[in-house]
Amino acid sequence: MRRMENQPGRSQAQYDQCSATEAAQHFMSLLTRAIPEDRRQGQSTSVEKPTVAFEMARSFPGFFKRNGKNRSHPFRRPANVVKTSKPLEVPFFLLGSKTDTTPSISAELELMQAGLGKRALSITSDLTHAELSSSLRTIYPKMNDLQDRWLLFKAAGGNGRRKLSAIALEAEGYTGSVIKRASGGGKQLLYIVPLQDELDLTPLPADAPEFARMPTETCKQCKTVMPLQMLALHIDHCNSTSNSETEAGEVQCPICTRTFPVSDIELHASFCSERVAGEIFGVSIAQGGPAPRFMQEWCYHYLVTGNLKTDGVHDTELSPLIKTIEDASDLSLYIEEILDCGYTGQINIDHKESILRAIVLHVTTKRTPMLQQMREGLEVYNLIKVMQIKPNECRNLFVVGDDDKVDSHYVLSHLAPEMSPHGSTKHVKESKILEYFQDFLIEIEDTQPENEVEGETPSVPMVMQWMTGQAHRHLLVSERQKFKIAIVFDHNCLEHMPGHTMLSYC
Repeated sequence: MRRMENQPGRSQAQYDQCSATEAAQHFMSLLTRAIPEDRRQGQSTSVEKPTVAFEMARSFPGFFKRNGKNRSHPFRRPANVVKTSKPLEVPFFLLGSKTDTTPSISAELELMQAGLGKRALSITSDLTHAELSSSLRTIYPKMNDLQDRWLLFKAAGGNGRRKLSAIALEAEGYTGSVIKRASGGGKQLLYIVPLQDELDLTPLPADAPEFARMPTETCKQCKTVMPLQMLALHIDHCNSTSNSETEAGEVQCPICTRTFPVSDIELHASFCSERVAGEIFGVSIAQGGPAPRFMQEWCYHYLVTGNLKTDGVHDTELSPLIKTIEDASDLSLYIEEILDCGYTGQINIDHKESILRAIVLHVTTKRTPMLQQMREGLEVYNLIKVMQIKPNECRNLFVVGDDDKVDSHYVLSHLAPEMSPHGSTKHVKESKILEYFQDFLIEIEDTQPENEVEGETPSVPMVMQWMTGQAHRHLLVSERQKFKIAIVFDHNCLEHMPGHTMLSYC
C-alpha cells in the first residue's frame, strides 16, 4: 500500500479525508480477492434456506441420516401396545360406629388397638365396588360383620376434629375412578363409616391378624413382641409396672405410698385401710356428722394415749376361750388354742393368770397395727390433740354405749316455753302443762323394758323425734347450746279447732 504524502497547498482536513478514502478502497480490494469467483457470480441470487430434515439430521445424526435412506422413526407408537393403569396408594380409616366428625387423637389410638384405624390400599382405575369391598375386608377383618352396610366419607379442611361429608355413590358403587377423584389422587384420607353396626373396640392381642402387615418390634423391658404402632402405648404401661416392682419383689401401697414385699402387701392393705377410715371419722366429727361410736374402752384408750390397756377386752372368737379357761379346772383340753395365742410357758392351773394375760395380749396386739393406722388418720383437723386434751368429753364420740339415747333430762333442759306473765291464770295453767309433760317423760323412761324392740312402745327418743324431727343427741357442744325446743301455748285453741279433744290438764 502506497502511503500518500501531504502535498503543499493542502489543508490538514483535506489530507485526512483523502487518507481515509484510500484506506477504504484498499480494504475492499482485499475482500474481493478473498471471495472465490463462483461465489461472486451468485451474489445476486437468493440464498437457499436449510430444510427441517437437514437441520434434524445435523442435530440428531443417530436418528436421522442426511442421504434420506433408512430413515428411522423412533417416536412411532406400535399398534399392538395395550395401555395399563398405574396403581395408586389410597389411605383409609375405619371408624367403630356412625359419627359426623373425625375422631380425636385418643380415639384414634383406641381404634388402632382394636384393629381399626388407618390403613393403605392399592387402587386402580378399573377397580369395581365388589373388588374394593373384598380388599377392605382383607385389611380390616372386622368388616366381615358389616357386609356392605358402610359408606365412605371425607373430612373438610382444617385442623382438629372436622365434620365428615359422604362421598356420592355412582350407579356401579365405589369404583376405582370414584376413589381416585374423592381422595385427590391418594392425598386425602377416606373414612369408612358403619351405617347400622358398632364394631368391637376391645384391644386385640399383639399376634392378631389385623396387625400381621405391621412392622413388629420387641419391648426392651418385658421382651414382648408387638406391632411398632402399639409399642408407644405399651411403653407407658410397662414403665409404670416395672417402676412399682423393685428387684426384691416389692410393691408400693397406693394409700401410704410405702413399699412392701409382694407377699405382705395384702396383709398391709387390711391395716392401711384403717388409716383412710380414721380420716373419714375425723372429717365426719368435725363437720357435725355421725361419730364412730362402736369401739371398746381399751381401743379408745389406745387412740388417746398410744398405750395398750388389757382391761375390758372383748373378742368374738377369743372371749369365749377366756371365759372357759377362767372356769376350767383342767387346761389340757385347750392346749392347742392356748399355743395359737402365742403362749410358750407351762400349761396348768398354776399358770392360769399368765395364760389369760397372754390371750388378752394376743387379742390386743393383733389389732394394734389397725388402731395405729386409724390414729394417724384421726390427725385430720388435729383431732388426736383434742382427744388428748379432753379425753372424757370425746369419749362418747367413740365408745359404744357411752352416750346412750336421748333421756328426759336432755329433752327438758332444751325446752324454751313462751310463758304468760307471772301470777296470771294462764301462767298457772302453763306451768301445770309443763309439769305433766315432765312426769310423762320420766314415767315412760322408767317403765321402758331393757330388751324391748324399738318402736313397740313410746320412748323418750320417739317423743323428741315427734317434736323436733330427730331422735339423737347433738354431737357438737356448740349445736347442743343452740338447740332449743320452742313451746307456744294456745289458750284459744277451741276457737281455732273446735272439734279436737283436750286433756284434763289443759
